[in-house]
Amino acid sequence: MMEAAAPSCACLAAFLHWLQQSGVAHEKCGIATFPGTGRGAVALQPISCGEVVVAVPDDVPLLPDNCCIADVRPHHRT
Repeated sequence: MMEAAAPSCACLAAFLHWLQQSGVAHEKCGIATFPGTGRGAVALQPISCGEVVVAVPDDVPLLPDNCCIADVRPHHRT
């Protein structure tokens, strides 16, 4: 199993803080850097078939305008 990458930039650190403060549950996954493709989700523990991996509260919108993708990919703005 791959180790989750430590936050390597202020943007990632801010995103991880936002996840925690917003009540997003993601105990079994983290963010890792993959050679040649960049960052993505990675399992930190075994995940059973049908198990919820990430739970986002209904009142927590994740949109390009409220995350760092708006800074690096402006054409993704809504």
